[in-house]
Amino acid sequence: MAENYKEFDKAPILPEIQISRFSFRVRELILAGFAAVTLVVCLILAIFIGAQKRSTPYPTVPSPTCNSPPCFRAAAYTIENLNISADPCQNFHQYVCGNFPKNNPLNPELSQRTVLWNLYYDNEDKLRTLMESPTIRDTAWSSEKKLKDLFKSCLNDYGKMAAGGKPFLDKVIAPTGGWNVLGNWNDASWNFQTALQKASVDFWTPCLFTFQVTTDEYNAQRRVIEIDFTALLTYMFKDSGVNENTVIVVREDDWIRRMTAMVGSLPTSDKNRILNNYIVWRMARRYAQDLSSEYIHANRDFYVDVTGVAAFLGTWRYCFNYAGQYFRDGLGALYVRDHFADKNKEKVHEITDYIKGALIDAVLAGSIMDQNTKLSAKAKLDKAVDKLGYPDFMMDDASLDAIYASLTVNRSDYFQNVLNINKFEKEDSNRRLKQTETKDEWPYRTYDTSMNYINWWNQLLIPAGMLQFPLYDYTLPHYTNFGCIGGLIGHYYVHSIDRWGSQYGPDGMYSTWWSSETRDKYAEAENCFSRAFENKTMGPFNVPGNSRPVTIPVQGKRFAWEGMAVTSGVRLAYKAYKNWEKMNGNELSAPGMNKTNDQMFFISYAQTTCFSRTEELSYNYALGQRIPEDVRTNTALSQLDEFVSAFNCPVTSPMNAKEKCTMFA
Repeated sequence: MAENYKEFDKAPILPEIQISRFSFRVRELILAGFAAVTLVVCLILAIFIGAQKRSTPYPTVPSPTCNSPPCFRAAAYTIENLNISADPCQNFHQYVCGNFPKNNPLNPELSQRTVLWNLYYDNEDKLRTLMESPTIRDTAWSSEKKLKDLFKSCLNDYGKMAAGGKPFLDKVIAPTGGWNVLGNWNDASWNFQTALQKASVDFWTPCLFTFQVTTDEYNAQRRVIEIDFTALLTYMFKDSGVNENTVIVVREDDWIRRMTAMVGSLPTSDKNRILNNYIVWRMARRYAQDLSSEYIHANRDFYVDVTGVAAFLGTWRYCFNYAGQYFRDGLGALYVRDHFADKNKEKVHEITDYIKGALIDAVLAGSIMDQNTKLSAKAKLDKAVDKLGYPDFMMDDASLDAIYASLTVNRSDYFQNVLNINKFEKEDSNRRLKQTETKDEWPYRTYDTSMNYINWWNQLLIPAGMLQFPLYDYTLPHYTNFGCIGGLIGHYYVHSIDRWGSQYGPDGMYSTWWSSETRDKYAEAENCFSRAFENKTMGPFNVPGNSRPVTIPVQGKRFAWEGMAVTSGVRLAYKAYKNWEKMNGNELSAPGMNKTNDQMFFISYAQTTCFSRTEELSYNYALGQRIPEDVRTNTALSQLDEFVSAFNCPVTSPMNAKEKCTMFA
């Protein structure tokens, strides 16, 4: 018995697998599999190199090439989406994104796929795994436990079926005065104002208008109540000292006038019954998805009849979105703790600094702004703050727990959780209204894939969800990172000093710091971009009832200021990359691509705009003048001499615009 350990010691650490007459250890199979994958990648690269043909020769390709795993990863992604049969000087977007629709097929749930949407769904899948995993901090006050308990209670279909509609009848309709349809309503005692206050505030249902606490865009140091009507302020914000002197921003004053007139025109004898029906109906629409399946399906049938659209969130996605809306910080903390490398946060600062420097250089060297305006622009950029990744408090359990300390969550009673969250939101709105300083806030969830420049804070905000492959990874080549995330950063930094940014000073206060001369010269540049987009069309679309395909012209004047930011953003990112290259030397070229690093920069940028979309959705976008990515990207790049030089595009080619526009002439 004592000798048994000797037999055990002879056994392999990794088990053996028997295949036919041969026996292999798992280690050997893993190594063989890795070798096979490497061989396949090499074959793909070889085929790609051999297949590339075009009429105009490219500039000389540098060597040697980069053979690290990150370089292969970036090259493989690039090749996967390229359409090598297209000529980059004829249609660059088709060249870089031609295979994206094939690799990203649509389905009944997805009417479009883009790089950013794909990245968001990847982030969502990662969070789903985390939400379904065991709770690590399993204490009553743990924000993690409250989040996961809320999520699990929402997924509890059995509990919802057992409760049916009773929670809504007892906990929502009854407190608002009953419903005449059920026979528990009294016309004489029912008060419209009281019912409206309870529905809008206690049950968080937008009946006649919506309201929220937000930052005053004209004074970032204070809060305002963004509301369409003032009748509920005292009831909603009674803990915040709201009075007749509180500043209110009315977004839709015409709606308020028309809505008030409509309510006033109702027949006196039947007014209460009509308003009671309307308020209860609005609440039923608000809570139907939180009840049992009968209510969910009835609500869906109504939605289909009204809209003609039969697309719905499944239970999992509805519950995930609900948790994300009301447990934003808790869910965001789960994401960054498990799926965000701090080096990504550190290294992207390098890119933003280079781009900010390139923008300052361009402003000072340009002729659009006069000297005083240039100095004002530089002062604003010097004071700009980059908020990248996530706020620091998300790494502190005590801070997260404190945020949700007043919220009670019961794993077995989802509907009561919904009502508890309503109360929590009311308390949070009162807390936020009392605050004066707002610049530390993060308006986006950390797993979002949206970037923005918030002028009234003078801040660039990039959530961790965007700092992921293929948009960014600190291990990738710099031509990829500067092209992908850098092009977007450049775009949004331009908005800090363009027509929109000219309304806000270095402190985010409302201030017009442009001179009249600068405005005139900017208008001239904007007119050039207007002409660049004016002759472009969207489509053709096969529209029912039309015998021929329909094209929709781009309204260049409407898109010019955004087109200017897109074009200028790419140019800034390119100049920033070249400045980085001067400081750090030339990078090794992409493996198997037969491309210069400059070409890879522009390919990387353009591949952030790849998309696949149904024709119906594309047509609806075009009707609203939402310019498709191919038109936007091709037009922007055709304005850049740097792009034309990189791909040696002939003077007569579409990607070499005859009239070049620039914001920094």
